[in-house]
Amino acid sequence: MALRGSEKQGQASDKTSMSVPGFPASGSGVSFPLLDRDPAARGRITAWLIGLIVLWPLLVIAEFNPLALFDAKNLKVMAGFLGGFLPPETGREFL
Repeated sequence: MALRGSEKQGQASDKTSMSVPGFPASGSGVSFPLLDRDPAARGRITAWLIGLIVLWPLLVIAEFNPLALFDAKNLKVMAGFLGGFLPPETGREFL
């Protein structure tokens, strides 16, 4: 049995050992570059998804509605509050 050139040198002849960094090995399917660069990314993404799954029902139960902040009446109240800071008070008794 004749050995090929790469086997003579003691190297494996499988295709995965000859992959280019940043590109998927042949036959491996889809590559996720983020997971290749950051080994802790999978754990962070999993924790974020679990947190979202747990917190979403709590936000629904609490009737959390951030769009209510942009209602016309609320914007008027916020504008009055923030307008109280402009122009800044520079009177002698204040400073």
